Amino acid sequence: MKSPYVYIVVRTDLTLPQQAVQSSHALLEMSRQYSTQSHQHPSIIILGVKNEEKLKDTIIRLVRHGKIQFTTFQEPDIGDEYTALATVPIYGTDRDFFKDYRLIDGTSKSK
Repeated sequence: MKSPYVYIVVRTDLTLPQQAVQSSHALLEMSRQYSTQSHQHPSIIILGVKNEEKLKDTIIRLVRHGKIQFTTFQEPDIGDEYTALATVPIYGTDRDFFKDYRLIDGTSKSK
């Protein structure tokens, strides 16, 4: 059996501590909403997008793609803005959806 991967996409216009918290919120929402049958521990990949607009674009692309279940997180403390999303564990070629996204790079904010 191939290994599962969970993808988190977070805004890089947030500080690093905010990125960590928002990524965690999205992952918790995903685990609450979707019961996964896999007993394998997934690899977790954290990708970054520049801002809320780019995150919303990713949400739209995922909905149109229609093959990957995911949840979003909106932060009440910043006007319910979208801050992150997390996928259910995915396998194989479904991972290709994220091939053009970049890993978060450890800087506090993107330019």
